[in-house]
Amino acid sequence: MIKKIGIENFRIFKDYAEFELAPITILTGPNNSGKSSFLKMINLIQQSVNSLNSLNVLNFMEESNNLGTFDNVKSWNSKNENITITFDFPLDYFDKDFYLQLSYRKMGEDGFLKSFKIFNEDIDLLLIDDIIIEYGNNYQSFIYAESGYEYFYSFNLEYFKYFIYQEMLKKASYYDNSIIKSYYDYYKKFRKKGKDSYNFLGGSPNLLEFKEFKNNLDLFIDEKTIGVEGFLPLREYVKINYPEVYEDLLNKHKDFLFYTYYYRNEDGKRISLNDNHEFSILKDDLLLIEKNIKNSRIWIDNYHLKNRNSDIFTDSYIDLDEPYYFWKERNSIKDYVPKKIINEFTYENFDEFITIDIEAENRSIFEKIVFKNIHSTLEKLKFSLKRFNFVSAQRSAKNRFLTSQSSDDIYSISKLYCQLELDLDINFIKESLKLLDIEGELKISRIEGEITIVSLNFNGKNINIADLGYGYSQIIPILLKIVIESHLNETEKSSFMFQESVETLTGLDSIKPVIIIEEPEANLHPNLQSKLADVLVLAYKTFGIHFILETHSEYLIRKLQYLTAKKEIEPEKDVNIYYFNNDEYVNDKEPKVKEIKIDEFGGLTDSFGPGFFDEATNLKFELMKVNKAQKN
Repeated sequence: MIKKIGIENFRIFKDYAEFELAPITILTGPNNSGKSSFLKMINLIQQSVNSLNSLNVLNFMEESNNLGTFDNVKSWNSKNENITITFDFPLDYFDKDFYLQLSYRKMGEDGFLKSFKIFNEDIDLLLIDDIIIEYGNNYQSFIYAESGYEYFYSFNLEYFKYFIYQEMLKKASYYDNSIIKSYYDYYKKFRKKGKDSYNFLGGSPNLLEFKEFKNNLDLFIDEKTIGVEGFLPLREYVKINYPEVYEDLLNKHKDFLFYTYYYRNEDGKRISLNDNHEFSILKDDLLLIEKNIKNSRIWIDNYHLKNRNSDIFTDSYIDLDEPYYFWKERNSIKDYVPKKIINEFTYENFDEFITIDIEAENRSIFEKIVFKNIHSTLEKLKFSLKRFNFVSAQRSAKNRFLTSQSSDDIYSISKLYCQLELDLDINFIKESLKLLDIEGELKISRIEGEITIVSLNFNGKNINIADLGYGYSQIIPILLKIVIESHLNETEKSSFMFQESVETLTGLDSIKPVIIIEEPEANLHPNLQSKLADVLVLAYKTFGIHFILETHSEYLIRKLQYLTAKKEIEPEKDVNIYYFNNDEYVNDKEPKVKEIKIDEFGGLTDSFGPGFFDEATNLKFELMKVNKAQKN
C-alpha cells in the first residue's frame, strides 16, 4: 500500500513536498492555498494508470481531470521543465527502504517518462535516464508509428552482489553436525598458525576442503548428505553455532565475482580468468572492473516493446552482459592486466580476445531479487493507484429521480451499488446511521435500468431522500462508496492474483482502498460534521479503508483529537494533518505545507495558520469591541 507520495514542479509545488498517508489524512488550509493540487496530481496519475496500465505517461487526454495540458500544470515560477512524482517502493530481499522517482517531460500535450530511479538517501539502486523517443513528438505518434526509444541505465552491482551471495548461501544443503564441528575446529587451528593448507583431512574428495570452507562454505556440498533425516540446514547450523564463521561467509561477497571472464589464447582455447591459478593475481583487478561496470546506453526499437502500455523498466530489461561491453568501450581491460603474465601478442589484442559470461545460477538469482522483485513491486504500485477513488463535493441529490443526466455522485454510486447487488442490511450501514442519528432503513430501487430512487424507510413508509434534509444526501453517498470499495477491493485482488506471478502476490493483503472526499462537511450541521469522524474511524476499523479528506471543518478535526485522546485511534499514526499556508505566511520558519500529528493526549504537534481555530475567538473579541464602542 502506498504510504508516501512526493511531488515536485506541479502547480503550487515548485519545490519537493512529501506526504505521508495515514489511515485518515487531512488536507486543510485557506481557499486557493494548494490543497486541490495534491489531489489533482493523484487523480492524473491514477487515470493514466487506469487508461494505459502504465506509468510511462501522464495522460492529459482524460477530460475528467480538467487540467489542460502538461504545460498548464508545471509550476508557474519554475525553470524546471520536468514534473517529478515519488512513491515509497518497498522491495523484498534488501535491507533498506527505497523510493521510486518518476520524472516526466513534455511530449505534445502529455507527459512522457524521462527517468526512472530507485534510490534512498544512501545509494542509487537503479536508474533509467535520458529516455529519448526516436520518432514523433507526441504520445499518439509514439503509439501508432513504428517508433522506438533510447535510454541510459545503471544499476548498483556492488549492492546487489551482497544479496545475490546471500541467496546462494540459502541454497546450502544438509551436513552432519560432527563434520561441521571438526571442520570448524581445523579452520580455527590452521587460521591461528597462518597456514593456507586445504589437505588437512587427508584430501577426501567427498568432504569440504579447508580452502573451499574458508571461501565459500556452503557452495560445495557433498551431494550424498542432502536430505538426510536429522541434519540441520548447513547455513542455519553455522549461523546458530558458529557465528564467527557465518560473519566470515557474509563478508565473502566482497570477493565474489558476479561475471565470469574468459579470454582466448593463440591456440583459440577459451580460458577463465576467474579460477585459473595462473591468473589468480587478476582477481582484485577483475573486482575493480566489476565495481566500475555500472552504465550502459541501449537502443530499444519497436520490435522489442512487449506492448505500448507496459512499463519502461519491464520493456527495457536487457541482457546483463551489456554494461560490461559498454564499459569496455570507454576503458581498456589490458590496463588492468599485468603484461608479464600474458604473451605479447595476446596482450596487445587482449580487449578483442576478452569475453564475458554469467553463470546460470547467478543469472537466475539476479532475475529473482532484482528484475522480478522490481517488476512485482511496480505491479503492486499500479494496483494501489487503481484503488484510489474520489467522492466530489457535488454528491447530493437535487432530484427525486436519479438518471444518467444527473451530474451528482449519488447517481453513479447508488447505481453501482445496485448493479453489484450489495446488501444494504449490513452492520456497517446500520451502525453508521445510528452514529449519525439518522432514523430509518436505507433503500435503493432501480426502475427499468434507467432510474434510481434512494429513500429512507420509516415504519414501513419510504421517504425519498429529496424530501429529507440536504445533509442526508451528502452523507449517504459516502456510506455507499465505503461498502462498494470494500467489496471491489477483494474482487479486484482476486483478478489481479489470477493474472500475476507468485512473486507479485507478496504483500498484496496490505493494499487497501483509499477514498478521497472533497469537503465531507458540505451542508452538514456542526454536530453531524463531528459524528462523521466516528463513521470514518468505523470504516477504517471494519474494512481497513483509508481516507484523504480535503476539509475546512474544525469540528471534524476536533472530534479526531477527542477519539485519539480516548485511545480509540492510535496517536501520531492513524491521523496525519497537512496544513497549507497562504503564500503571504510562507517564510524560512513557516513552510508552504506543514505536517501536524495528534499526540496521545489529543493535542496537535504544531499550530494551524491564522483564521482557522482562532477565527471564532477573533470574531468574539471584535464583537465585544463593537458592543463596547456602541455603549460609549
